[in-house]
Amino acid sequence: VSLPASNPQLLECFRTRNTRWNAASLSLTVAWTGEYPGKWLTHCAELWRLTQDPELQSVVQNAVDKLAAYQATDGYLAPWADSQRWSTQHWDTWGHYHCMIGCLLWNEATGDPTALSIARKIGDVVCAYFSSPQKLFAQGGLEQNMAILHSVARLYTRTREKKLLDFCNVVLAELQMPPAGDYLRNALNGRQFYQGSQTRWEALCGIM
Repeated sequence: VSLPASNPQLLECFRTRNTRWNAASLSLTVAWTGEYPGKWLTHCAELWRLTQDPELQSVVQNAVDKLAAYQATDGYLAPWADSQRWSTQHWDTWGHYHCMIGCLLWNEATGDPTALSIARKIGDVVCAYFSSPQKLFAQGGLEQNMAILHSVARLYTRTREKKLLDFCNVVLAELQMPPAGDYLRNALNGRQFYQGSQTRWEALCGIM
């Protein structure tokens, strides 16, 4: 439970994303910076299922509450400034995917409503922004950014909101556009994953 106290930037970069200091800091970092809180949450949710450790729950709940406070009113949750939202230079949707899946798992493990609210707001913002055809495809980082299909589909099974299912169908259609992976049709046609056009490990998240 040393995180996030041992590395405050894990969460603080979300709070300060529109500051000049944060912009200078992020210029030295990587396109997937937004993934880390969500990956940590995913790890913690699974660890809590095994241990039921009260100290772990307290630390993680505090972090979830901070993420909720740092989330933009429309649901955007990333370390990037408003002027850089959904940039082709970042794996922005990939970061949202990990925050979303981490929050869903934490909610499923503990029943925490705040985590579910964060995930639902992310669902709102991606459905609103990527409602136009090929908009997600145009963001690039296809193996990474299209992983959002997994978390939105999981949220749909919880809420049955039609807009979430519509979004998933848009992503499935865009996955058929070269050079995207076209994983569903490849599998139905008997092609192995490694025989496709997009075979980095990140693509497995979208396949889930």
